[in-house]
Amino acid sequence: MTNRVTWPKVSLLSSPRRYLIIFLVTFPLFGQASEGDYLQNNYTFKTAVKQYNAGDYENADETLSKISSSENDYFKEEIALLTMKVKYRLNDYRSSKEIGNSLLHDHPNSEYCTDVLITLGDIFIAEGLYNAAFRTYLKSYKKNGNKQYKKNIVKRIFLSLQMGISPSIPEELLAIEIDQDLVQILLLAKVQTELQAGQPTKAANSLSKINTKDLLKINRDYYSKLKDKLNSNTKGRAFVGVVLPLTGKDAKIGKEFLDGLKYAEANNFSNNVELSLIIYDNSGNALNTLEAFQALNKNSNVVATIGPISAGNSVIAGSIAKTSGVPLILPTATINGLSKISDNIFLMNSDLTTRGNMAGEFIAEILEEENIAVLAPADKFGKSLVDAFINKLESADKAPKIIEWYSGIPMNLERQFQSIRAMAWALSDTTDSLGLMNRTIDSLFTENVFDEDQLDEELMT
Repeated sequence: MTNRVTWPKVSLLSSPRRYLIIFLVTFPLFGQASEGDYLQNNYTFKTAVKQYNAGDYENADETLSKISSSENDYFKEEIALLTMKVKYRLNDYRSSKEIGNSLLHDHPNSEYCTDVLITLGDIFIAEGLYNAAFRTYLKSYKKNGNKQYKKNIVKRIFLSLQMGISPSIPEELLAIEIDQDLVQILLLAKVQTELQAGQPTKAANSLSKINTKDLLKINRDYYSKLKDKLNSNTKGRAFVGVVLPLTGKDAKIGKEFLDGLKYAEANNFSNNVELSLIIYDNSGNALNTLEAFQALNKNSNVVATIGPISAGNSVIAGSIAKTSGVPLILPTATINGLSKISDNIFLMNSDLTTRGNMAGEFIAEILEEENIAVLAPADKFGKSLVDAFINKLESADKAPKIIEWYSGIPMNLERQFQSIRAMAWALSDTTDSLGLMNRTIDSLFTENVFDEDQLDEELMT
């Protein structure tokens, strides 16, 4: 009879004989395990654990794919959890969520449910789904009684709050929550969202409902920070509305721009004004954009608005800004005449007319050139740019000698350059200033021919 070493399956969170400890921010995966209990056996799983703890996630992923069916039977849940975390670390959020959902469905009473929920919450943070992250962290808090776990979960909960959640969520959950620890957290969340929404009076009222005697130690620091914000009289507070696509096809642009705004907010060292952002996700949708700006207009504390990204939504925002009088800063819009709708509309990106005017002014007044060729895309943007350029030249009694257009992506512009070259040669009889122009254009259509003997001679010298 062959002797076989078996690993006892134990509770990771309650048993004193811990063979495995699941990952938290401050702990490596299985970091406090008694390595001698299981590493002495040549299991593939223990190799994957070591690789994960060392941050070698790609090799850990490869190792996990080689685990035998018999070994998987011993540690089915543990292997699945490690695989979920590895996929998360490799930014394969879809696979990680699928594994996590399967674990929760197949093993609803598992000791690992807390860890699965924490990882799902981390994925939601990475995806910018802060409402989902907040709700998921709350679920993980309920499922675990370990103080160290709860401390790390609370940190995540407050992180999701700082990123910005819907103001309605704390209010909704407070109506049904009976766990007093969670009631404290939800009241703190309510204060945070009310401050972010520019409602300091409501925030102060919510904060007064918290009994500091019953306040858990892990919540006291956050309570103190919120209280300091409310009691601060050294700075004025400026609330800025932000409307960006944080979900949908333009989510990457929206999130990157928001990260920049939050960095500026965190590094604002003005002695006079403290910035607070009121953030709305319009998902790139026109109706969401309209509703967001209507809500911001009802808030008398909002001193300016930023966003949105797309041209169509920028027009909606501009029309609302005209009637509200609140300054609007548009990050990417280049629509001609948009800034002329109202004096309180400001573009971070110059419109096409401005670009054409500046180019015409530079050529006519600074370079003082006479023989000018134009090559531009034959779309509404190119035509708008060229019209402004020509108008500026005409104001200086100048005009292009030739205008050539192209469609789509400029993969082959030979025809256009040949026309420009022909015009240059036609003008060469009346001016000597086209010599350089002709030589430059010719170089686009001639191959680089060189004398190999001459090259060898030059290399020897």
